Amino acid sequence: MKKVISFNIAQCKRDALLAFLKAVITASQGDEKVKELCSMQLETLVVAFNVMQELAERHNMNLLTPEVQAAESWRDANLARFRAGVRAEMKNPATEKRQAAELLWKICKEVGPVYNRPFDEQTGAMTTFCLDLQKNHSAEMTLLGLTDAFNAMKSSNEAFIKILAERTEVEGSYEKGSPQKARTDATTAYRDFVMKLNTLVTEGHYKELASFIDYLNAEIERQRISLGQRPSDGSDEEDGEKLMKFATFKFINDTSLKFKVEVGAPLVAPANTEGYMWKPIVPEFMPAKNIVFREVLIPDEEATATFHFLDHTEEDIRQPIGTPLKAPKNTEGCKWVPEVPAEMPAEDTNYYEVLIGGGSTGGNGGSDNSGDSGNSGDSNDSNDSNNPGSNPGSGMTPLPDDDDEEDEGEGI
Repeated sequence: MKKVISFNIAQCKRDALLAFLKAVITASQGDEKVKELCSMQLETLVVAFNVMQELAERHNMNLLTPEVQAAESWRDANLARFRAGVRAEMKNPATEKRQAAELLWKICKEVGPVYNRPFDEQTGAMTTFCLDLQKNHSAEMTLLGLTDAFNAMKSSNEAFIKILAERTEVEGSYEKGSPQKARTDATTAYRDFVMKLNTLVTEGHYKELASFIDYLNAEIERQRISLGQRPSDGSDEEDGEKLMKFATFKFINDTSLKFKVEVGAPLVAPANTEGYMWKPIVPEFMPAKNIVFREVLIPDEEATATFHFLDHTEEDIRQPIGTPLKAPKNTEGCKWVPEVPAEMPAEDTNYYEVLIGGGSTGGNGGSDNSGDSGNSGDSNDSNDSNNPGSNPGSGMTPLPDDDDEEDEGEGI
């Protein structure tokens, strides 16, 4: 008796999710028995899908209005003018000026062309470029007489960001956050639909639904493979549509804790032994595979991550390299550039706050890096020295650690 298999639908990107749900709905509407037995769930799924699709189409509204194109062209022209000025000075017979020009040209080459990138990447790259020049290379620009050209380039980039934000606001006139709600409603409707199918199977309707379930499982297998999830071998535990995996935490004293966690659910690490941290870094959410974390010594070497906010304030975070790096919360509508890594790099780094462009009306700017990636570094005051993490919280209950349980992967 075959049921619909599980997969972590939350990992699907928007367009892939829409394509998958459209295929499921089309196949369902073409199967008379499915329409008869799952009419209510199918109707709910169709409504939720249509809302999500409509919002996605509105979200993709063309941003290239004449005003945006003019601002982009002005910015690109000023960038080209600045680059041309730097290149001209590379032929200067004065050694000091020539060396200054060569240094600036190296930075210009690193930023590269920006016109052929998505809008949010354009604004991020240009803002980072201008901040770097202003903070670290004002002397070289003054020496070469390029201060005015730099100011024009910086001003035109800020003007482009402003007009793009205004256009984005017009596009996003619908309720803020509604695309996320529409996605949640659609995935919930899909899960209810699948749960109904599996219930019907247990009630004796397997033969009537077998061909449709075979089709749906084939579609799900394709999704699992495209998402990097392991193809189903029948061993995945299902609770409705919940896919469960194991997270095992091995302490330095050879004890361990094992938890069964729903894929995509928050993963809370037990407290470390003092002076130790988890490797790999504990992710915020449970991955779609079994995973093992081991205690390792916190390194002695430290580095500093400096976060530059739009209001020109800064925040320094200094901590041992390799330990979880938690970024400060962004100003609303902004994000960090470059992307903040999960752990502290081996050298000092800078992160700049830039406006999210390109129609990012979903309102999630700044939240991606503000979550805690784990509880590493917290010491445990429990008297149970053999189990330094026996109270992880968040409803995760330790399971017996069977030595014959296969552990998949040492990292995410």
